[in-house]
Amino acid sequence: MTPTLIFKQIAVGPMQNFSYIIGDEQTKLAAIVDPAWEVDLLLEKCADLALKVAYVINTHSHPDHVEGNDRVVQRTGAKVVMHEKSRLRRDIPVKDGDVLEVGALKVKIIYTPGHCPDSICLLVDGKLLTGDTLFVGECGRTDLAGSSPSDMYESLFHKILLLQDSIEVYPGHDYGRTPSSTVGYERENNYVLKPRTREEFLKFMAQP
Repeated sequence: MTPTLIFKQIAVGPMQNFSYIIGDEQTKLAAIVDPAWEVDLLLEKCADLALKVAYVINTHSHPDHVEGNDRVVQRTGAKVVMHEKSRLRRDIPVKDGDVLEVGALKVKIIYTPGHCPDSICLLVDGKLLTGDTLFVGECGRTDLAGSSPSDMYESLFHKILLLQDSIEVYPGHDYGRTPSSTVGYERENNYVLKPRTREEFLKFMAQP
């Protein structure tokens, strides 16, 4: 039987964050991605859908994406999933290409450093959760501690842009003209993703 995805994008907090709920309709197991700010709301949504939260998955370790971790864990017993390079507490370290099973759902881990050394994207059932790597019409900042424009180039052009145009893009913040997009639309319309060599990209990202 093909698993049926339950998927919710939820706006939370004062920084235009998105948290996500990924659930398996058959087993009712779920993961909350980047729980922050409004943990009560996220858990209420899960309860309304009769979902058991088995995992917290963080796209990266910046505070506005992880500050709800402990509260979710305390209330659900969920295991925390983060990239192996993360310095924060996690129960399940993952790396590029790993697959996390949420019930019958398979969540593929794509390592996408650049904004943060431990940034990952999550690919599940044709949906790509991009954290702060790719936004609608933009990409994440690379001028922060631990950021790397060179790594961002690799992540955008040699990871995300290798995916099919039909893949839906769900970012970590509501910064764009729409709350979601597709790889194909971003390829054609996101000025950050215009064809550039690595050297041209580095110069582009260094512009004020």
